[in-house]
Amino acid sequence: MDWEDFIKYIDEKYKVGEQLYNALKEKRPNDTDIIISPMQLGDTVWFSAYAEAYKQKNNCRVLYVVKKSQESIPGKYEAVDMVLGIENVEMEALCLYIVRNELWNSNHIIYGNHPGFIVLKNDGYAISMGIDKYENIEAERCSILGLEGKVMPSMMRKTYKYDAEMQNRYENSVLLLPAANTFKTIDTDFWTRLAKYLKNEKGYKVYTNYNGLDCEMMIPETEPLSSTLDELQRMSKYIDLFIGLRSGICDYLAACGANLAVIYTQDYEVVDGEFKFWSSIQHLGIGEFTEIAYEQENEEKIINRLGDLLSA
Repeated sequence: MDWEDFIKYIDEKYKVGEQLYNALKEKRPNDTDIIISPMQLGDTVWFSAYAEAYKQKNNCRVLYVVKKSQESIPGKYEAVDMVLGIENVEMEALCLYIVRNELWNSNHIIYGNHPGFIVLKNDGYAISMGIDKYENIEAERCSILGLEGKVMPSMMRKTYKYDAEMQNRYENSVLLLPAANTFKTIDTDFWTRLAKYLKNEKGYKVYTNYNGLDCEMMIPETEPLSSTLDELQRMSKYIDLFIGLRSGICDYLAACGANLAVIYTQDYEVVDGEFKFWSSIQHLGIGEFTEIAYEQENEEKIINRLGDLLSA
């Protein structure tokens, strides 16, 4: 694509975003604020969990605009009044219009990301975000929504009854979640050794969360387990332990109340001899929750520690 064609492409996408934004502005229900969650699954979980606090502060109802793939998430929180799912290309166009016009919080429409700006180059364009330093992920998410002070996220509502068939199917099982969009990955060899240990030494059936996506990895010595978000919420009641590289699906599982071990390859520091995790998700739910800092030289210790969680 040459430069002129590229500019034309951006302009056409901008016009689509303008139409979407104006439709939201003009059709916005009375006494309703619109919160757009344009990013990853985990972001949508956090923004949905703060719906109650946002409504209390602003005395309004809330409509969440999310990607269609995330459409089921906001409705799992009682405070969310309405949800609109749009296609990824529509969300990209909407974000382009908002960022270009700096409409971070205008017309009762909240852009669920940090203020940023667009950089146009001869070889492409990028959206650069101006991210301030926050104490933790909770403070960051609250800041985007205009919430101040210590605000606790609401709990996801539990909507599923006991399922004996699912209980039998997933009894004594572990689900590995080795893929992430933003965190550095861990070599397949680590996950394979972990799977072997959990199977052979601990006697558990081990699955890999695998839906055939390019970003996912299938771990040897495990069985693939494909599921929708709703199915994953139901499974969270019966699978003994979820072990995941820090990712948005971990946010979701924490909110579901799953027994969860999260491995961090970055965003942690040692303070007074203890690991501190900037993007900790422990306040999203009430399940058993463990955070582990990944260090390659300590892989065997990490594997043993994860196994010990199943012995508790």
